[in-house]
Amino acid sequence: MTNKVGRELWNVHQAAEFLNMKEITIYKKCKKIEIPHMRIGGKRTIRFDPVILEELIGKQREGE
Repeated sequence: MTNKVGRELWNVHQAAEFLNMKEITIYKKCKKIEIPHMRIGGKRTIRFDPVILEELIGKQREGE
């Protein structure tokens, strides 16, 4: 799936692989609003912008 500017959006499985986390952890972090995500088609479909996830990882590494 792509967003308005043509970038690919990731599903939970892809985000979990990229972040090296279990899918259930991704769902929990979404529920607690600890990870940037968007819901499509109501509340059932969760998608992630890989660029934003990369920025998030970069900020966490800078904070270490």
